[in-house]
Amino acid sequence: MDKRVAELVLRKCLGARDGETVLVVTDTIMERLGVEFHRAAVSLGLEASLISMPAREGQGQEPPPAVAEALKHCAVAVLLTSSGLGHTRARQEATERHHVRIAGMPGVDPERLEHLLRIDYDELAARCEEVAKRLEGPHRIRIVSTGGTDLEFAIGNRKVYRDAGRLGEPGAFGHLPCGEVSLAPLEGTAQGTLLIDGSIGGLGVCERPVRIRFESGRAAEISDEALSALLASRGELAFNLAEFGVGLNPHAEVIGNPIEDTKACGTVHLALGHNASMGGVVSVPIHVDLVQMAARVEIDGAVLPERWLRAPRRTTRRLSVRPEAIDLSRSDAYRALFEHSNDAQYVLDLETQRFLEVNASFERLTGYTRDELLGGLVSAPKLIAPESMSTFQNKREARQAHPSDRYDLKMLCRDGQKKSVEISVKRMVMEGRGVVLGAVRDLSAHKRLEQEMWEKIQELGFASNRILALTEKIRRVPELTPKLLSITDESELLRRAAEMLCARDGLGCSAATFYLVRDDALELAYSNAGRTGKRRAKLSSDSRLVRILQGQEPPVVTKQEAVLALKGRERHIGILEVEFHPKEIEVLEGNERALKGYHDLLETLSSVLGLLVENLHLYETVRLQSIVDALTGSYNRRFFDQRLADEIQRAARYGRDLSLMLIDLDRFKEINDTMSHKQGDFVLVETAKLFRNHTREVDFVCRIGGDEFAIIMPETSYESALQKGEQLRLEVAERAFEGVLEPGRPVKLSLSIGVTAFTGDVRTSDDMLRVADESLYAAKRAGRDTVCGALPRAGRTTRRFSTPK
Repeated sequence: MDKRVAELVLRKCLGARDGETVLVVTDTIMERLGVEFHRAAVSLGLEASLISMPAREGQGQEPPPAVAEALKHCAVAVLLTSSGLGHTRARQEATERHHVRIAGMPGVDPERLEHLLRIDYDELAARCEEVAKRLEGPHRIRIVSTGGTDLEFAIGNRKVYRDAGRLGEPGAFGHLPCGEVSLAPLEGTAQGTLLIDGSIGGLGVCERPVRIRFESGRAAEISDEALSALLASRGELAFNLAEFGVGLNPHAEVIGNPIEDTKACGTVHLALGHNASMGGVVSVPIHVDLVQMAARVEIDGAVLPERWLRAPRRTTRRLSVRPEAIDLSRSDAYRALFEHSNDAQYVLDLETQRFLEVNASFERLTGYTRDELLGGLVSAPKLIAPESMSTFQNKREARQAHPSDRYDLKMLCRDGQKKSVEISVKRMVMEGRGVVLGAVRDLSAHKRLEQEMWEKIQELGFASNRILALTEKIRRVPELTPKLLSITDESELLRRAAEMLCARDGLGCSAATFYLVRDDALELAYSNAGRTGKRRAKLSSDSRLVRILQGQEPPVVTKQEAVLALKGRERHIGILEVEFHPKEIEVLEGNERALKGYHDLLETLSSVLGLLVENLHLYETVRLQSIVDALTGSYNRRFFDQRLADEIQRAARYGRDLSLMLIDLDRFKEINDTMSHKQGDFVLVETAKLFRNHTREVDFVCRIGGDEFAIIMPETSYESALQKGEQLRLEVAERAFEGVLEPGRPVKLSLSIGVTAFTGDVRTSDDMLRVADESLYAAKRAGRDTVCGALPRAGRTTRRFSTPK
C-alpha cells in the first residue's frame, strides 16, 4: 500500500501522533494488504504493530479473544479485514471503555482508497452535520422510489452517527473511506417494500433489483435466494432492519463493496441483522448492507433536499462472492515455500474431496487450471488412474487412524497421461473443517532415470561375465541415491555422496572430491582424498577445473580419474573429481561398451548430485530470508523471539550465563526527517555492521524495530555485558557516518542501551525483555548516550555508564 494512503489514514483521519501505539488488525484474506499498511506506518516513524487472525465468516462476527484484548491496549487501531468488525463487542469496548481511536476498512480496494480519501473534510463535515440535525429526534422516515420502494419506520431518539472522517477524538470510530450519516431504526416499526437496485453486502452489485417486504420490523419476503439463505444461516434476528443511512462522499461509487457503496453520494442504504453496537438492541453475528441507488427520503413528510440525494454513479464491474476457501499464507516464508515450491502442493476438503487451495506446480503437474480445480469441476478421485484407485481408497479410509502418510500411485492428468507420483499427506482441522495438506512429487523423471540406469547396467552385464561383480555394485546405486534426498546439510550431503562413490557396494572409487562455486571462485568443499586447506581457483583464472566448469573443456574421463561438472538447473555449480581404484577399472579394460556405460553412469550421478546441492542452496536462501532483516543483514524479530526463548531454556538447564542488550539509536527520526530516509537506511546498515564486527560469532545481533536492535549474548556475565555495551556506545559516539546526499556533512549518532542478564527469577523471555526495556528507558531518561543495566530480581540494582555532558 502506498505510504501516502497510510499517512492520510493515520495522520489526517485518526490524528496519530509520534509516540502513540498503532495496531493494524488484518486477517488471512487481507493479510498482504495489512502487511503493506503496517510497513508504511513504520516508515512514517510510528510505533506500529501487526496482528493477523482467521477470516471472519461475515460482518459482525467477533474477533478471537487475543485480538479483542490487543485492541484495548493501543492508542490507534486500523481494522484491515475482509469482513467488518465495526458491529462487534470487541470494537465497542475498545472505543467506549478504553477510548481507542479506530478506523474500520473492511474489504477495502487499495487502488481506489487514496482517491476516496482525498476529499474536502471540512465540507464533508458540514454536509454530515446538516443531514444529521434533520434526523435527530423522534421522527418517522419514509423511503420512496420510482422502482417500487415504499418503506416506513420510526427512529425515536436514537443516536445519529456522523461518519465524516474526523477520528482524532478519544474513543472515535468510523469506516474509511468516510462520508455517511446513519442510525439504528426502532425495532419492530418497519413496514412496506424495499427494492434494492444498487448492491448487497457479500453478494456484490445487483444485476437485477431485489425485492424485500417488511412486516413488524423484519424482512418477511426476499426475492433473492442467496440473500435469504445467508440471513437464515444466522437465525430469525438476522432479518431485523438494523440501519438506515445516507451516503455523502462525492468521490465514492457503487462498485459492489459495502465500505464504498454506502458512502456514495446520492445513495440511501439500509442494513439487516446486528445493530446493538450502534444503539439498537439486536445482537447477531451478521450485518448485511443494502444500497438503494435513487430514492426520495421523507422525514415526517418533509422531503430531504435533493442535493443530498443526487444521482449516484455505479461502476460496470461486478465483485464476485468470496469463496469459502482456506487461506494458508501466514507469513512471507510460508508463501514463498507454498506458491513457489517445485513440488505440487494442495489443500483438500476431507469430506467432499474438493480442492480448497493449490499452487502453480500442482496446476502444471495435472494440466488443470486453478479455476477448474477450486471450482469443483475436478475432485481428488478424478485425478487417480484406475490401477491406483484401490490404493487411493484404502489410504483415504485409513486417514482417521493414520493422519500422516506417504505413498506412491499413478496420477491421471488432463491430457490422459499417467504419471508416477509420491504423495505426502497430513490430516488437520483448519477453520472448523477437516482438511488434508498434501504434497505431490513427480517421480516420472526419477523412474526414467532408474530405468535408463538399469538398462545400462544390463548392457554391461550382457557384455562380459568378467564385470558381473561390478554390475551388482552399480545396480545398488539407484537404491543408494534416494537416501541423499532427506539430508539438509551441505557438508553431510557431500560426505555421504563421497562414501557412496567409494563404498565397495557402491562404485568402488578410491577417492572423491567436490569443488563448489563460492562467490567469484571455485572452492574445495569436501574431499576424502586427504586434501586439506582452503583450495580456491578464481573463476577468471586459467585453471583446468574452471575451464571444465565453464564448458571451455569437455569432462575428463580416463582410466585413472573422472572430472565432471555438477549440473544445476541453469548453470554448473561445481566440479566432481573421482579417482578410480585400479582393480575396479581393470575388469572393464577391453570392453569399450562397458567402459562407456560406466562413464555415462558417473555423468548421470554428477547431474543428480548437482541438483541435490542446488536444492539445498535454494532451501537455505528461503530459510535465511525468513529470519534475516533485508535492510541490515541482521537477524529479524521472528528469529530474536525464538532464539531468546531457546537460550533462556539452555541457561536454566545448564546453569550458564546469558545476557541481553537492547539498543536504541538516539533521535534517529531526525536523521530521516532532515537528511532523507536514504541517509537513515545507510546509518542503520553501517550501525548493524559495527555491532556484528564488535561482537562474537556466538552472539546474535537482531533488528527488532525500526531503529531498535537487540544482542543476545550466551556465556556472557552481567558485568561483561555492561562493559560490552559501553564499548559499543563509545564506538558509535566516536564515529562520523558518511553523508549520503551531502558527503561534506557527516552524521553523528549516539546510543541508549539497556542491559540485563539471566537470573533464577526469569521464567520466560518476556521477563528478560521487560527488565531490559526498563533499563533502556532509564538510559533515555538519563539524557540518552547512556548504558543502564538491571537484573530481574526484587531489589534490583542499576549500574550506569555515561559520557560527561
